[in-house]
Amino acid sequence: MSASIEAKRRDGTDDEPVPGWQEKDKLKGFVVAAYIEKRMRNILITVLTLPWLVLGPANIYKVAVLNRGSPIAKYIVVPPAETCQSECDIARMWACLFWGLQFVVAFGILTGGIGNGTAALAKFYVGIALRRAYAHGVVHKPVQYGANVEIFLGLTLLYHKLAEWVDGPNDLVGDFNPTVYNEDFRKKGDATAEAARKAEQDAATKKDR
Repeated sequence: MSASIEAKRRDGTDDEPVPGWQEKDKLKGFVVAAYIEKRMRNILITVLTLPWLVLGPANIYKVAVLNRGSPIAKYIVVPPAETCQSECDIARMWACLFWGLQFVVAFGILTGGIGNGTAALAKFYVGIALRRAYAHGVVHKPVQYGANVEIFLGLTLLYHKLAEWVDGPNDLVGDFNPTVYNEDFRKKGDATAEAARKAEQDAATKKDR
């Protein structure tokens, strides 16, 4: 009786793979790669969204309570805008609305309260509006950089949405747990190897007869 197929496969001496192993290896590789990609997208979205949870409340407090200029304002807005907000109630109202909505959208993205498609539209709008403000000389270069980040985040959220739509209800990656999957894969592999051993034994028995 030759060594078991499973043993051959482990030490790399087998000439023919166990039936089903190649397909299972390919499926596992696909699921793991897709899982890693999805996790990296989630991390990227989180990193780009988290700052708004701080910037939103901080700027609302500065505008609504302190109502005074910031020492870094000269690097962000043109000179007339440094003082006009503190002197205009309507400008402060719109500023609070902007920072407040940015906070709400960021909170919704991180908690899942806002869909990726809706969040992407919000980010596209903010990014385009800020780029337009830069083009008209209202703000300085750092705001344009921020606008580019918002547009990039919008594209990432849109890709995330499309990936969810493509996966649909048969998403193999959505609830993927590497530990559980590897254990399940090992059990299925052992079952396949056992079936192959049994087939080999049956063939040997028939041959002896």
